[in-house]
Amino acid sequence: MKSWLTTWRIESRLLWTNPVLLSIALGYGLWFAFILSRLGPPSSEDIYRAVYGFHEIWQTLSLGLAMWLGIWLMRRDVMRPSYEWLGALPVSRAGLIGAKYLAGFLYLSLFTALVVVVFAYFGRVRELPWDIVSRHLGFFAIQDEWSYMVTLALAMFLAVAIPGRLVYLIGFCAWVFGTFFLEKIVIGTKDWYFLKTFHLNQWFGNDYIVGYEAWGYPLISREIALSRVFVAVFALWLVVSAMVRLAHRWPSTRRKMGLAAAAVLFGVSGVAYVPYGLWWKDRYDTRGTIQQWTPQEQGATAVHTSFPVQSYLISVDRAVDDRLTVVADLTLRPQNLGPGQTVTFTLNRLFQIDRVTVDGQEVAVSRDVDHFSLPRAAFGQGPGPVTVRVRYSGKVYDWLTSPGERFAAFVRGNDVYLPYTQGWYPLPGKETLKIREPSYIQLGSPNDLELQPADFRVVLRGFEAPVFANVAGHPGPGGEMVFSGGHLDGVSLFGGTIIQVEAAQGGTSVICSPSNSVEARRFAAELDRARSYVQPWLNPPTDRVRRVVYLPVPPLGAVGDLPLWPAVLSGDSFLTGETHYHNLDEYRLAEVVSAWLYGIPDVQHGFWSDPAGEGPGRDSVTRDIGRALVYVVLREGVGLPSGKSLAAVGGLNDVVRQPIDQALAAGQSEKVRQVLKGFYDRVFRGATAPNANLPAISVQQWQEAWRGTP
Repeated sequence: MKSWLTTWRIESRLLWTNPVLLSIALGYGLWFAFILSRLGPPSSEDIYRAVYGFHEIWQTLSLGLAMWLGIWLMRRDVMRPSYEWLGALPVSRAGLIGAKYLAGFLYLSLFTALVVVVFAYFGRVRELPWDIVSRHLGFFAIQDEWSYMVTLALAMFLAVAIPGRLVYLIGFCAWVFGTFFLEKIVIGTKDWYFLKTFHLNQWFGNDYIVGYEAWGYPLISREIALSRVFVAVFALWLVVSAMVRLAHRWPSTRRKMGLAAAAVLFGVSGVAYVPYGLWWKDRYDTRGTIQQWTPQEQGATAVHTSFPVQSYLISVDRAVDDRLTVVADLTLRPQNLGPGQTVTFTLNRLFQIDRVTVDGQEVAVSRDVDHFSLPRAAFGQGPGPVTVRVRYSGKVYDWLTSPGERFAAFVRGNDVYLPYTQGWYPLPGKETLKIREPSYIQLGSPNDLELQPADFRVVLRGFEAPVFANVAGHPGPGGEMVFSGGHLDGVSLFGGTIIQVEAAQGGTSVICSPSNSVEARRFAAELDRARSYVQPWLNPPTDRVRRVVYLPVPPLGAVGDLPLWPAVLSGDSFLTGETHYHNLDEYRLAEVVSAWLYGIPDVQHGFWSDPAGEGPGRDSVTRDIGRALVYVVLREGVGLPSGKSLAAVGGLNDVVRQPIDQALAAGQSEKVRQVLKGFYDRVFRGATAPNANLPAISVQQWQEAWRGTP
């Protein structure tokens, strides 16, 4: 043992006294710190997302160093004929390779240690709670170490197996193939996600899942655990195989024992892959079934048979194994039902219907994928309301690729994502929840569904962590969570590594991941200033935007591979998707103000006047006046520079903008408010949709309003 420790110290001293190697590691840590120190617009301020993005590129590059290091450690002495005297040392071949491997691995662990230290510091700077920081650090460290572990083992095996300097070229090719080629060509184009575990960078392949903090790695914890077991065994097999290969170069009495050990480890690595492969088989089978059920783009237009539902009373019980048992009571009036022999509802195919009653009488159910039908006769013809009770259950873990790995809906531990557009409760009528495009599955969005507003009350039981929704919620007895609201298009549930940032003045709150808390707090303060500025003189509706939901999902529906996801006003919540280049900046602020004032989140394209002269009219300045009010709120109320305010609303017609800028420059803010309030009261106060039938406002009317205002 003493001889082995001496060998290890010699190998370690070679690495830790090399100024080039130390400079590379130090530069790696400094560059990581530089990236985290410069978080801010226009990129996302999500520090977790920044760490993931860093590892996608720079950790992959550091694996190139690990590949070179493993080859060099073997080539510098063991693989040179002039160093055959090493066989006379009181250290076995296995011990020599083991000492080299440990020395190289500990040096590479310096990269991991620097990542841990830098993230711990900036995590506290970004006001992340320590329990979340420590949990992330554990995940980051293990992912990094596993990547270095298998890459170094592969490099040392190649150095022993391939003679000559050609091994450096082969090692470079192995690094490229095991990272970029495997990611972009093999897995990306062939859809072979079961090969993810062979990727040298263990951070790969989960950009839409692990790449964001809100749900992240807990959502695929079993996949990660199975992959780590296989990678560890496979790396051990590579090291032992290198020892066995080296034994063929030098005389050894334990050659057969080494071959047997390598053979056993190879078999164990194959066995270790079986659970991982079966995990993927289940995923592919489920996805294949879903794709088979999903209609294609051509001919997928739904024949809407929607009808109004007065109210929902939904009770959701979650079991320890994440199975949901749901009882949904729908109150509706029979006279609102259309003609026909059956009444159709939409319910996600992942749920199994246990029992359906109409006013207490059990009725027969006909199930067809995402839909189920009840006999029309069961509802009667009376004027009074009837109550339809649907009891159903199932596990929700809807994995798909569209493109890349994504989830349409899930309930897994503390992670919850149940958008109403995926039919987690019965929707009236026959709706299309998914459409199969040529290269991806497109999810239904609120614009694809013909749902009429209803009153909701949702009670959750068995959820250990807080769950949020697009409606107001409060704790109930016995650990219940209750969400309720009136005149809502639907209720969506969110849970995971999610917090709610409250506004200082009790205004609009922001639901986001902890890594976005600083950004969310600033955004909530800006919304407070906007509300305080507008409320006294404009008095807009106060029930439109009570919370902003800023999470890494398309707002209640996918839009394929579109990088910037549009915002959606759902209930009294403003939903906007988080991406790397989609943060809570002045553009999101303009959208929230627009949704608050007009009920239209898309301020840049709201009140659209097309060339055909429809809507407000081709020569109308209605749209620009609507933008102008948001522009003034951002500039005067929030305090943004005029350039940022103008860009946030998508620009203004000079005829509309110049009188405003001139009046503000002359200190006539009150005149600006009076003019805009007049148009808001007459034209915009009742607007609720981009295609609202707004009257045309001519340039002459706009100019007369300025002349007639003192």
